[in-house]
Amino acid sequence: MARANRILALLALVVLLCAQPLTVEAQESVPHVLIGTATLNGATPPVDTEIVAVEGSTRLGSAMTMADGRFSLQVMRPPGGGPVTFMVGGVYASERLTDWTIGRIQPGFRLTATDSASTPREPPHVLLGVATLYGAVPPIGTEIVAMVGSAKLGSALTRAGGKFTLQVSRPPSGGVVTFKVGGVSASESLANWEFGKIQPGFNLTFRNITVADALDPLISANNLVSVWHFDNRVKAWYFYSPALGDNSTLTSMMANEIYLIQVKYDTDVVLNGTTQRFTCMGGNCWNYITW
Repeated sequence: MARANRILALLALVVLLCAQPLTVEAQESVPHVLIGTATLNGATPPVDTEIVAVEGSTRLGSAMTMADGRFSLQVMRPPGGGPVTFMVGGVYASERLTDWTIGRIQPGFRLTATDSASTPREPPHVLLGVATLYGAVPPIGTEIVAMVGSAKLGSALTRAGGKFTLQVSRPPSGGVVTFKVGGVSASESLANWEFGKIQPGFNLTFRNITVADALDPLISANNLVSVWHFDNRVKAWYFYSPALGDNSTLTSMMANEIYLIQVKYDTDVVLNGTTQRFTCMGGNCWNYITW
């Protein structure tokens, strides 16, 4: 009888447990990953500015910005099917994600957030012209960016024949505006920004910048040992050192190419309009950058 009572008690316990709701939810699905850059009120946000993905009041993921406003954001499945909206530093971005896809890794996703209280109350300086890249007309849709340091003042996409119309916001502190065409620094700059001016004939061309000019901030601070670059076309290494003068084999810096730079001490320095951090730890003073 005692044994029968124990069996009945165990059966009752099993029935009770089965009736309870499960407290461990099923594992979340693989996220949709967004990799890109963010701007806040027309400028690059500070490092560690929070980016949040939301659907309504449901938080789907967050990330902190890195240098140049870069971010990598994992977005979980929106329970309502979307769309997913974003906030940069608490300010809503104009972009949305409407095609959430499980496990997708999506580069080149830009977020532009503008606080209405910070919206410029003045017309921009408008530049109209033609851009060339490496001596040729760039593809339609090539991005042109206007900036002061790392602060982005405006951008536009090229049309047929390299034509563009670029609206440039007032540069902070009256700085000189520089430009990039498809990520490559142009030789032209704008030193005389004017309220509401429409300026035709402002053409942008690629600047083949020498290593000495490109890395002058490091050289002037006596903080450059050498620069190395592997040319994959000819499968050969090229080098530059301030101490070698004309004996260096590397003469110029090319956009989107990788360079190995050896410094003497830690530093943050602006190169090609971007703040770069160089470290020298335990005798390892080599740093990779993309120009």
